[in-house]
Amino acid sequence: MVSPAGGWEDTKHGYENDDVAITVREIRGSDWGDDRSVNFTRWQVQVRRGPPGYAQIDDLAEYDEPRPAWELAHMLTHLFDEYGDDRVIMSLTDSVKGDRPERPESGPTEADPETHLRNCLGDDDHLLDAVPE
Repeated sequence: MVSPAGGWEDTKHGYENDDVAITVREIRGSDWGDDRSVNFTRWQVQVRRGPPGYAQIDDLAEYDEPRPAWELAHMLTHLFDEYGDDRVIMSLTDSVKGDRPERPESGPTEADPETHLRNCLGDDDHLLDAVPE
């Protein structure tokens, strides 16, 4: 697993650096399947940008296990360190906000964190080359 980039404050639910927070939070819910309710627990990765109370929040992925969610969070710290929050947010939010429908949206994913992040970045997937393996 990739370690988080230096300079990020390790918090209970993720990492913070200035006005950017990358969080991994456990979510619980239920879905309907085969005419019955099925309970689930997932780990959601969010990027929050801006001061508390005014932050823009983008959900990037949900995983059935915590490990890939934390790996995605670690990779994001490297992207923000290398390129700055404006460049990374611009690349990611095009996908998350649906401005480029050919890119995947947030939600439960089976893809490994690197593949999911490359898909979210789309044409900017070369940005991931700066993340150590």
